[in-house]
Amino acid sequence: MTVQHFYYCLLVSILIHKRKERNCSRIDTNIFILKWLRKTESTLRSDRQIDSEVEWLRKTISKRGMITDVEAMIKNVYYTLDKINGR
Repeated sequence: MTVQHFYYCLLVSILIHKRKERNCSRIDTNIFILKWLRKTESTLRSDRQIDSEVEWLRKTISKRGMITDVEAMIKNVYYTLDKINGR
């Protein structure tokens, strides 16, 4: 799995979560992201690039707090990778 694909999967998961939980707050979304990252961490342990992304995201959320717009940050990373990869 590429790092860009990892972020794509995370964004799709967030969108599905938001459609299921229609009135979820930014905090609810961040809690979902943290749970998703924990699951990913346990299933993709052998991929060092993904492990470092998971660790970076979890540290960023814990350092900046639960009201941080993590979804926007994830979108920014995804679209930056998209530009770098020339798509």
